[in-house]
Amino acid sequence: MKDKQNNLGITILFSALNEENLIELSVTEILPVAREALNKFEIILINDGSKDKTGMIMDQLASQYSEIQVVHHPKPGGLGNAFKVGLALAKFDSLVLLTGDREITMEGFKRLTNCIGESDLIIGYRDNQMQARLFYRLIISYTFRLLMVTLFGYDIKDYHGVAIFPVKTVREMSIISKGYPFQVEVLVKLLRLNVSFSEVPFSVNKEKEGNSQVIRFKTFYDFFKTI
Repeated sequence: MKDKQNNLGITILFSALNEENLIELSVTEILPVAREALNKFEIILINDGSKDKTGMIMDQLASQYSEIQVVHHPKPGGLGNAFKVGLALAKFDSLVLLTGDREITMEGFKRLTNCIGESDLIIGYRDNQMQARLFYRLIISYTFRLLMVTLFGYDIKDYHGVAIFPVKTVREMSIISKGYPFQVEVLVKLLRLNVSFSEVPFSVNKEKEGNSQVIRFKTFYDFFKTI
């Protein structure tokens, strides 16, 4: 394993809506990995209008661990809005947004953070989708990628994996999307600026039926509006 990144830090942002069953595990399994791999990091937890115990669990975690701070939203604002809040609060030069449903494996997270500093933008692509994703989600994912490549011309492997963003550059952007499609918007705008980037494989945990918000009609509508 690589030595700790001594001069570089990262803001780890979690956004969660009604994830009381998974948010504590999602955060507590990241902490030892981040402490081992990085000298400088912070964790920002965004309770995006949850109606269950998600916010209370987040507050408990913040009281236990000095690296954690919590932001509570009175009602759901969407992933894009959570990203912009985290971007404004970030203390470090790099930012990664994770969801509270424990999508990424810890080995995958280590692969991504090991590449901090190699380029401005780290684009993670999921290398085990055939094994981890439901079949209809797999079809949607491949179709979506082909559409993005056709529309924008950037032949990257995954437009909606986990990415590590350059905070300073993204802060100078106007981000339109408030919801799920924000990452496509930010990636395309960064690529148009010709920032340096690396594509890094990572694995995801096996998903369960009904876990994802990507199938919702509003999500499709937001994608097309953003495009």
